[in-house]
Parts: sequence; structure tokens; C-alpha cells
Amino acid sequence: MSLKYKFNQGAEPPPLSAEANAQYESEGMVRNVCFIQPDGKRHFLNYAYLIGGELAAGKESIALTFSTHAVTLKGYRLETLFNDLATHMQKNVTAIDERYAATIETGSHVTEITVKAL
Repeated sequence: MSLKYKFNQGAEPPPLSAEANAQYESEGMVRNVCFIQPDGKRHFLNYAYLIGGELAAGKESIALTFSTHAVTLKGYRLETLFNDLATHMQKNVTAIDERYAATIETGSHVTEITVKAL
């Protein structure tokens, strides 16, 4: 707000520049992970409450323990996803229908998400 605006009580405020409406590129230090079911249902949990995780020997399931919830992820080639969860880098974990699993040749993909309150 300029001094000119303060002294001109009846005048309109000056227009905001594009820089005044700019948004931050990051959302701050709060990090959440959102679990998205195939039907669109979503559940997010804060990484601050992630106590631990376990990747099954066959790399087809991940068990995550939060202070208030237990989350089980089942799918294929989950090692990369496990590493991203361990470093708090994964924003969303989206489950796809099992019938589409054969069409995805590379990368991790989740076919089932179970979120249970402790």
C-alpha cells in the first residue's frame, strides 16, 4: 500500500502486481502422504507420525506403522516406492485396479491399500 493511497481516502487501492500474487513453490515443512483408492476415496497421514515401515522379502507388500494408523500396500516392484516413503518424498500413493497391473511393465504400482486405525 502506498502513502498516496493512505491519504486519498476515497480513491481505489492501487492494482496488485503479478509478483504480489505469486505463490511459494513449496508448501513448507509439513509433509503428508495421501493414499488414494481406485474408487477415489483418499486418506492422508502426516510423515511426522510415521514410526516405521517394512518391505516384504518378495517386494510385493509394504507395511507402514503410523502412531494412529497401520497401512498395508500390496502391489508389484515396490522397492522404489518403499525408498521414497522412507525419505518422505512420496506425496500420493494411488492404487490401480488389479486387471491393469499387466499393462504396466516398469516401476512400482500398488493394487491394494488398507488403512486401519490403531
